[in-house]
Amino acid sequence: MSLACRDLLGQLLTPEPDARITLSRIMRHPWFVRDAPPGLLELNSRLLRQDRSRHALALNLNPNPDPNPNLNPRLLRQDRSRRAAVP
Repeated sequence: MSLACRDLLGQLLTPEPDARITLSRIMRHPWFVRDAPPGLLELNSRLLRQDRSRHALALNLNPNPDPNPNLNPRLLRQDRSRRAAVP
């Protein structure tokens, strides 16, 4: 097992969650990107953003919070879908 692999595994297996390596740092770790094809980091970053947006919507949260806290997110989604349907 390479030293880079051992380093990454050690950071992944850290018992304290707050001290554990983050997903974005994993994607930049030398072992992860060593033989990666061109564009992999950009693809992973885009997929991670999409997943976060889906997760926020599943929790009924607005992934792009509006600065006006008095607006109802459900009404905003309905309004956006109506505007998208207009040719």
